[in-house]
Amino acid sequence: MSYYPDMSAALDEYDDCEADAHCMRMGVMATLISSSSGGHREYIDRGREDGHQRLMDGYWSPNPTYNAPIFRRHFRMQMPLFDRIMNDVVRADPFFAPKKDALNKVSLSPHQKITSAIFMLANGCSADSLD
Repeated sequence: MSYYPDMSAALDEYDDCEADAHCMRMGVMATLISSSSGGHREYIDRGREDGHQRLMDGYWSPNPTYNAPIFRRHFRMQMPLFDRIMNDVVRADPFFAPKKDALNKVSLSPHQKITSAIFMLANGCSADSLD
């Protein structure tokens, strides 16, 4: 027999009160955050469409800025292999498919997403080093 017979009940009640207090704190914080920002975020135009066009002009246009040897040096593969990988990934994973955001703006293109991922893999760098 325990020296404190009601200790487990007291601990359970303390845990319940602590959980309730935590939920209340989180609710207050969420309210403060949403009310301070007004529930809306400011749209920042990052030039996604221009970036896509520069990428297409640089590598995939009839007269590209960067030729096949430079493409191979950047991505460590030939362009047809890159295109095949991109098409397979777009078919397999909906993240890479083109879509629109909440403001009906076009998101990053599959070419932009895949070139970023393959460049990181080919060159062993992190995503932050591409900023």
